[in-house]
Amino acid sequence: MIKLKQRIVDEYWFADKIYKSSIFKITKYKQYKGEKKIGFISNDFYTKIVLLEESEDDIFAKFAKNTKYEINRAKREGAKFEIEKDLDNFVNFYNDFAESKSMKLLNNIEKYRDYLVVTKAVSNNEILSMHSYLLDKDIKRVRLLHSASQIHNIEDNKKRNFIGMANRMLHFDDMCYFKKQGFKEYDLGGYAYETKDSILLNINKFKDSFNGHLIKEIELQSIMFFLLNKLYNVYRKLR
Repeated sequence: MIKLKQRIVDEYWFADKIYKSSIFKITKYKQYKGEKKIGFISNDFYTKIVLLEESEDDIFAKFAKNTKYEINRAKREGAKFEIEKDLDNFVNFYNDFAESKSMKLLNNIEKYRDYLVVTKAVSNNEILSMHSYLLDKDIKRVRLLHSASQIHNIEDNKKRNFIGMANRMLHFDDMCYFKKQGFKEYDLGGYAYETKDSILLNINKFKDSFNGHLIKEIELQSIMFFLLNKLYNVYRKLR
């Protein structure tokens, strides 16, 4: 389990029990492994898990045919895996990506620092794609938090395709890296279960291409967290 403290909010990841005092605090449980609890707002959370206990060859063999082709091609064309140690570089890269997609900017990643690893796919010293991961060493799970690429700022179709292939390669290289570090589960960071949204369906299809199995966990919010979040959202709309 991971416990994070952000100002007045207590945030727990992958917990298998509830702390009794948290019901009276501003608390959220992310991907809780137990049952729904009275006194908390509960929502189902689905995600896909790739098991890392198999050999690298066996993990790769279960990918979709096109995904295997694109990973191999990205490697042939010079894409390489690296660890990014400068968190500011990642934040700047991600926020450029987020702006191009009209997504929320990343401004609170520091709270994850003690549990965070950032990876990148590079070619000719140019960053093509980056991923951030939350690591729970107790349960041996690594969880994708953020993914960003240059692809939405590139007009050249050949380069766009190469960046997309490099991003797939980075997922596989990440799996291999974390496997070597002793992790047993690679969490793809959520799955839009039974969605009708075309964008989310495409994201699901991308995650399906790495095989894995679908699991259901629970997101819990204390009443105080739920109410505070509602007030904050009203404030943002008024601004």
